[in-house]
Amino acid sequence: MRLAAPLLALSLLSAPALAEPVQLFGRTVELFLPDGYCLLDSGQPNEKLLIDTVTASNQGTSSFIGYFAPCNDLVAFRAGAISVMDEYGLLMVPTPGGQFQPSSEGRAATLQQTAASVPQVDQATLEQIQQEAQSNNQGIQIEGFKFLGLLHQDEAAVYIGVLLELNNGVEKGTAAGVVGLTVLGDVAITANLYRPYHSNADIVALTSELIPYMAGLVAANP
Repeated sequence: MRLAAPLLALSLLSAPALAEPVQLFGRTVELFLPDGYCLLDSGQPNEKLLIDTVTASNQGTSSFIGYFAPCNDLVAFRAGAISVMDEYGLLMVPTPGGQFQPSSEGRAATLQQTAASVPQVDQATLEQIQQEAQSNNQGIQIEGFKFLGLLHQDEAAVYIGVLLELNNGVEKGTAAGVVGLTVLGDVAITANLYRPYHSNADIVALTSELIPYMAGLVAANP
């Protein structure tokens, strides 16, 4: 199912007070970007390729809303100064089985159910991953995707840690990722932030960045 209005019309905003209405599956949701990030433009061929790749890889599980990167990185990418943006974020709507499913139970119940269904992050595993990464000049290497578990839960969202294989043709490595899940009205939204993994400090930093952003999304959609 297509979104009624993807974030192509969303200004490059970064403050809850400046959130803009976006139509998602017939619902109006107020959205904005995290501070310091700018939206990729599907009218730019290189950026469209990134957007199309993300959309295709999430086919049947999530519907794409927006792809964003640190504004300075996006400027450099467009100028040809860098060929890869290794820090980026995604806004998505979970669509299991390719179908939009309204969240009829509300935010609090949905977050509680999600948190109860996701194993807590195993600190011993995190320490082992960090030790392996720091003892190897090439960092830790994983195949595809590694689920880390529940990192944090608050009134606004749940936060889940992942590791992703990086292989963009320029470099190969591992990205740390944190997925923040919330419910705005009856629409579940995920905000996903990624950056190269060097240590567990990267996971902590991404979580710390997402927490105020998710709270801002909830505040913009009372």
